[in-house]
Formats: sequence, structure tokens, C-alpha cells
Amino acid sequence: YQRRVRGMYVVKAKEGGFKKLDMSKKDVVQGHEFVGSREQSIDLMLDPGNYCLMPCSYNPGYTSPHSITLFSEAKFGVHPANEWWKMKQVGKWAGAGAAGCSNNPTWGKNPQFQLQLSKQTLLTVSLPPHNTKKKPHIGFCVFKDSGRPMDTAFSPLFQANYIDAAVSGEMELDAGRYIVVPSTFDAGVEVEFALEVFGTNAFCFAPYGANLSAAQASRPSAAAPSAGGGGPRGAPAGGGSSSASRSAQTQALAVSANESIESINKQVMFIRGKLKAATTAKEIVPCAKTLIGLRPHFESMRTLLPELPRAKSKPAPADKVAALRQTVIGTITDMYHVLIGARTYVADTASADPTKVAQLEAILKQQKVEFGQLASSM
Repeated sequence: YQRRVRGMYVVKAKEGGFKKLDMSKKDVVQGHEFVGSREQSIDLMLDPGNYCLMPCSYNPGYTSPHSITLFSEAKFGVHPANEWWKMKQVGKWAGAGAAGCSNNPTWGKNPQFQLQLSKQTLLTVSLPPHNTKKKPHIGFCVFKDSGRPMDTAFSPLFQANYIDAAVSGEMELDAGRYIVVPSTFDAGVEVEFALEVFGTNAFCFAPYGANLSAAQASRPSAAAPSAGGGGPRGAPAGGGSSSASRSAQTQALAVSANESIESINKQVMFIRGKLKAATTAKEIVPCAKTLIGLRPHFESMRTLLPELPRAKSKPAPADKVAALRQTVIGTITDMYHVLIGARTYVADTASADPTKVAQLEAILKQQKVEFGQLASSM
């Protein structure tokens, strides 16, 4: 069961749209609860900026297709995160080369690596133990290359703290040559390591003294963006013209349902904004009554869809207007869950039940009208 548990993170990201390689608590905007339901949703308010959305399973190794649907009050852009240029060098602290940290006079005998940048580049350097069950305290320093190997740890540009696990650090460096020196904290600790460098631009990285120009980083090909529901699918082999006709009809209903969902979403965003700005019960009550009348239709759609989450209940505020507003917004959040579930369901016309798609399309078309009238009255 645990292998099927899924969740997602929303994390602050820098410009450039690159994948997040590590994650600190201060960068996490939302860490969603890991649950076993097929559909999940997050409702949150974000400041202008760049963010990374990461869906994931609770345990590593679980593979499964997924789709993400985003609704927003404001215009936004979304695309698959860019891949980093990367390169790994495997080495070992052994003999005189197990020289420990800079507290030891022999520090300069540690393995050293040259890094060459052709332009200003954002880098992440990662140092995990390799092929060992030992947990020595490890770290690394980055220096400007003066033309010869480092013999003292004077004035590093970056220094990673020594910890008994994989250690990493992010830095932005100008074009030029640099030296990276990994080490254990204690001298005499013999263990393998894997020094990995990730960059937003191409770079060269090799053991000091090796042919640097021949050690160029690689970059995986970017995955094709998800179609988010895709286009029409072909009829199954041997299905005949009647199967093709039913498939085309289901596809047409799915397109109509999506158009209704988009329209409802815009109206819901408008209504939600009005509710958040409301200061009196007189402004909220008419909307609340209408939503109560519309809710059974959404519950009908919920019965046609795979299991969907519901808005979590919160302690009611002491202020009656705030409590009423919270209740109404909770109702809207539940409606969001249904809209997201419906959009995901009708997108997969190959496996969706045509009868359910037709029922969803009919309900959504009616709700599109009802929400348009509600928004016009506010």
C-alpha cells in the first residue's frame, strides 16, 4: 500500500526554470500530505515569483503516469523544468590522500578537481559517500584557481559544512577556472566518494592535472511536455466504424466538458475574490444560498468520479462574518476538487466510461450557466 502513496511539494525556485536538486525548509511553500487517493489538490496563495511543483511517491522506485491541472486567479505560465548540465567524478580518500579537513597541515594532499566555466553559471556541488556503509563527516571547499594545486585552505569562495551524510551547496560563479577540494573531517579516514557538479551552463570538470577540455559535462534531452489530456485517440484495432464513431463522440463530449470547466473556473475565481473582500454577512448570504443550491450537482459528479479529497475542516473563527466566509470558501474548495477530478477523468477518453463522460458533460454545461448568473449578480 505504501508504494502507492503519493503527494506533492510546492517549492520556491530561481529564475531559469531548472529542476530543484535539493530542498531546504525555508524554500518549501507547501508540503502536501501523502495519501493513497487517486486525486489530490492543494489550495494556496502564492506571491509573484518562480515556483517548482514536484509530484512524487512516498517511497522511491514507484513509477506511474500522472497529470497536473492548475487553476489560478491570475495569468501564469507552466512548463517542464529544465535539465542541468552535470558531471560526476568518483574518487577515494586513501593513504596520504586521506588528509582530513583544513585543521590538518596535510590538507593539501586531498584529491583536487578543476572546474572550468565559460560564462557566469549557477552551480550545485554535491558530495555523497560512495560504495560504503561508513558515515564519516565530509565536506568540500571551492577556490579560484591560481594556476597550481591548493596547499592551504585560505579564502575559499564556498565552504560546505562537514556532516555525516551527503553534503551539497549552491553558488553562482563567474567565467574562469576553479578548484574543488573534497575532504573528510578527520585525517586517515579511507572511503570512496562521488563528487557531482550541476550547472545551468556547459562546463568542464576533471581531476587536477587531467585534460580539462576533454571532460565536458553532459545534459539529458528535455522530456516532451505532457499534452495535458492530449488529442483524439485512434479506435482499437478491429473496433470497426461504430467503435470509431463512439470514440469521436466521447472525444467531442470531453472537449465540451473541458470548455465548461474552464468557464466555471473563471467564475469561481471571481466569486471567491468577491467573498474574500466581503465585510458583512449581507454580502455573503445570497452567494451562500446559491452555492448550497448548486452543491447537489457537484455531489452528483463526485459519485461518477474516482475517490476525491474534501476540504479539511478548520476551527471556526469567533467573528460570525469570518466564520460564514470560511464555510462558503470551504464549499468552493470542495467544488474545485470535483472540477479537477472531472477534468482529469474526461481527458483520458481511452479508458473513461462514455456514459459517465456524457453525464458529466451535461451537468457541467448546466453549472456553467448557473455560475455565470451567480457571478453576474455579485
